Amino acid sequence: MTKQALLHGFVAMSALLVLGGCSKDSKSETAATADSGEPVVVLEAGAEPRTPLRYKITDGTVTKSNMDFRLASLAQTSDAASLSVVPGVRLHIVSGPSMRTDAGIQFEVNIDKAEAMVPPGIDEEIAEDLRQSASILDDVGGTVVINDRMT
Repeated sequence: MTKQALLHGFVAMSALLVLGGCSKDSKSETAATADSGEPVVVLEAGAEPRTPLRYKITDGTVTKSNMDFRLASLAQTSDAASLSVVPGVRLHIVSGPSMRTDAGIQFEVNIDKAEAMVPPGIDEEIAEDLRQSASILDDVGGTVVINDRMT
């Protein structure tokens, strides 16, 4: 369960890294010529002028970030409930360098180091188990490919 939750957190973090590569000051040639594509429901349109959001990540971009990930789950039945809280993990992540390919911008995302966020006063044996569990994420990563097209 914890490994699956950490994997979901890693996927979410990758999406945030992609959003961090967005540039509002310049447009790619593809973004400038794109047509409207599929309709999108906009809950709050924001101020004018509005332009379509496109990804533009410069070749060679490297991003270093930290992500603190915590998880709590609630299980309920008709007559009882149980809350469990998993101590957090701090991920030290390196993304890049980015490079332009025929498919779009490609970059590696790697967890350089994962640290258990051990609560104060916890039994040292349990704390060591948490540290070892977190360390399995060291050097985990993958490749991300994105483009700035709507379809």
